[in-house]
Amino acid sequence: MHIKKLIWNGHPEKFLGIAELYCEIWKEPPWNENFWTVERVMQDIQKELTRPNAVLFSATNDQGVVGFTWGYETTLSDLHRISEVSVSEWKKTIGNKRTSYFCRYSNFIHPKTP
Repeated sequence: MHIKKLIWNGHPEKFLGIAELYCEIWKEPPWNENFWTVERVMQDIQKELTRPNAVLFSATNDQGVVGFTWGYETTLSDLHRISEVSVSEWKKTIGNKRTSYFCRYSNFIHPKTP
């Protein structure tokens, strides 16, 4: 598995696999959210990733994107909000690894002061 950090730079094609996975995951039980389309998710990703200090981490393997997490800086300037965490197979280690990367990134942006 590979973890990649992505930021919005006006090239939406690199987020296509994430949007497709998002639609696939959220249509499954218990959410049953069949209304998501790739186009709508791509719009949401763009909106979220244009917020201050926004970042997205994707997890990929030989089959493509298998998970992602994204978040952004809140109005409380020392906090980041994790907006989404999703994995294709609900494996705790994948979700934990991506969330860990996000938390380390957040601490890099706003290091704890003694």
